[in-house]
Amino acid sequence: MEHDVERHFVKAQEFIREAESLIASSLYKASIGHAYKAMLEAARGAIEGNKVEEDSRKTVFSIFEEAFVKTGRLDKKFGNYLQDAAHARIDSSDTPIAMIEFRQAQMILVKAKDFIAQCRNLCS
Repeated sequence: MEHDVERHFVKAQEFIREAESLIASSLYKASIGHAYKAMLEAARGAIEGNKVEEDSRKTVFSIFEEAFVKTGRLDKKFGNYLQDAAHARIDSSDTPIAMIEFRQAQMILVKAKDFIAQCRNLCS
């Protein structure tokens, strides 16, 4: 894997470790944000590693969706994982801290780890 691509996955793993630490500290809202950032880094890595032509008018979401989910290279659930994380991040910023539960943060973290693994596989 090229160094420029690998750096996205290194950053993604850093965000995952931070998300795990935040969950362990009962900082669920922050952990969701870090899991989401990890997924975005992995998506960027997959896009760059597959030399997908980027369009500055499109978001990482739409580029990822078009290149990997709509083409069938990845199961639709991985597109949903990225959307779930984005929605959870938005919802967590609008929700009182006490309302963000361990279970929700843990589920987003599990999805993020699976998502990152699949993005890395796309670059192999």
